[in-house]
Amino acid sequence: MLGVRRMAYFFLLPNLAIFGICVLFPMLLNFYYSGTGGTRLFPEDREWIGTGNYETISTAKILVIPTRAGQDQFWRAVSNTITFVVFQ
Repeated sequence: MLGVRRMAYFFLLPNLAIFGICVLFPMLLNFYYSGTGGTRLFPEDREWIGTGNYETISTAKILVIPTRAGQDQFWRAVSNTITFVVFQ
């Protein structure tokens, strides 16, 4: 009976490793990037600002005007996401 359990882990381990590399790692890295500022690729080259990006979006009163210069990237991202989800 113990050999059957080990065999199950033997078959699950490659799938879990691929899932971790292709899904979990990029998702966690994006959460880390959301707490940094700048445009550098490597995380150690980016300045840590914590929840500053979230505070900017949640406290901005101009978000209802999509043509505001400072918020154009936000609305472009929202538009791209809606277009991709709805029309693709």
